[in-house]
Amino acid sequence: MGEATKKYSASFLKKWIISIAVTAVLFLLPETEFFTYEVKGFLAITTLAMLMMAMELAHNIVPALLLQIGYYLLKVAPMETVFSAWQNQIPWLVLGSFIIAAIMEQTGLSKRIAYYCMLKAKGRFSALMFASLIAGVLISAFVSSALARTTMLCALMVSLCQAMDYKPFSKEAICAFLVAYVASCDAGLVFMTGGNATLVCVGVLQQLGYEVTFLSYFLQNGIPNLLLDAICVFVALKMFAPKEAKSSEAYIKEQYLALGPISRNEKKAILLLLITVILLLTQNLHKFAPGWVFIFMSWVAFLPGVDLADKQTVSSVNFTMVFLIAATVTIGNVSSYLNIGNAIINAIIPYIPSNLIGINIMVMLIGILGNMAMTPLALASAFTEPMIQLALNLGLSPYGIVYVFITSCCQLFFPYEITNALLMFSFGMISMKDTIKFFTVKTIISLIFVVIVVIPYFKLLGIY
Repeated sequence: MGEATKKYSASFLKKWIISIAVTAVLFLLPETEFFTYEVKGFLAITTLAMLMMAMELAHNIVPALLLQIGYYLLKVAPMETVFSAWQNQIPWLVLGSFIIAAIMEQTGLSKRIAYYCMLKAKGRFSALMFASLIAGVLISAFVSSALARTTMLCALMVSLCQAMDYKPFSKEAICAFLVAYVASCDAGLVFMTGGNATLVCVGVLQQLGYEVTFLSYFLQNGIPNLLLDAICVFVALKMFAPKEAKSSEAYIKEQYLALGPISRNEKKAILLLLITVILLLTQNLHKFAPGWVFIFMSWVAFLPGVDLADKQTVSSVNFTMVFLIAATVTIGNVSSYLNIGNAIINAIIPYIPSNLIGINIMVMLIGILGNMAMTPLALASAFTEPMIQLALNLGLSPYGIVYVFITSCCQLFFPYEITNALLMFSFGMISMKDTIKFFTVKTIISLIFVVIVVIPYFKLLGIY
């Protein structure tokens, strides 16, 4: 008897039809002086890949491979441009960070850091929320996957809510999960290694000759974003935290003690992380980019005597994300080759305000509104170079514009806009109404924060 034919839902088939139809329309559009065959091919392949990811039509490895192979087969750009992403440090940094993240998880160091920060809060609800933010920030320096951080912190919050009898949709549960989101997603902007979209933006700056080190990024963009994150946690507490919340100190202490004494492997992992931090902070001396530092320290973890990584560690690595990051870097490289960035900037320049506040608000709005149709990763790959070109055309340093744009990529209204927010919402502890309310307030605060804090701070540093 032959194999049964796989049945597809009507919705799934409609999504495929729409994706192919949109791609076909782009290919059939008449060519112009700018809208050449290569530009049409670029837009068609990029759109098809983005639709496949947005509509979940196939495993993400498929559109990731489609982008690079498609550009090459349709002769959109030469091979050296299409596959140049693999010569960039970014995919290797992601791979290295995944291996180090797996080591932190396997040794229990991630949980120990999180519970230790929470224990220092002494069970006070508000202090516990800020301790969660600190834990998220510390972990983000080594774990570039915000999705992995969201999973871990939300899982910890579920355990906390169960132990303290915080019911779903209660003020305590709502506040805890919103803070978990800020501590996992927004906190990823504090360090340049904290988020994939950030890595792409920084990678484009570096490719175009603008130096960005681990330390310089933290001083320029990390500090204001850390302050913004603290404000967002404070706002979540003001909006949702109960006046009197039960102390959770006993539960946190119980969980921390359950981890037992710090193990030999945890000590080795801490030493590995300390050396990594030292190498990242001394980049100006040894000239090795963060990507090469992470991949080298990952290799060290496999050495005899170190024994922090093995086959299981490699098996836990999300290689799909590595290919996806390389693909998004490719989008920017091919876009640059086709000079699409200049065309976009030339089209919007007549509508750009002449003052610094207006320019920054427009940059924020591009990211905020773009999030409703694209992921932060797609936004970073498609718009970072045009943002740099915009800054140059306006006589501004590209650092400020790009850093404001990175901040805008984390602002949203609805949980569907960013996978991390959707994951947080999917735990079923917070209502859609409260989610939208907080995200909207957070977005408005971010806009105001850029105007009254970020712009003066960038002026002080000389990057505006």
